[in-house]
Amino acid sequence: MAAEKVTDGTPINLGTEVRYKIKDVAFKIFDIMGWKPKRIIFDRSKPEGVAVEL
Repeated sequence: MAAEKVTDGTPINLGTEVRYKIKDVAFKIFDIMGWKPKRIIFDRSKPEGVAVEL
């Protein structure tokens, strides 16, 4: 539903206190779509976690 409603790249809160790894969310989406990528590349050069403004 969020994919149909959000068209500007706005972040989406999954609405629970449970933490999900991006990898797990991606694989769940692949399962729902019945599709599997040939490979996945993880870009480790990007920062991890929540950005904190000081």
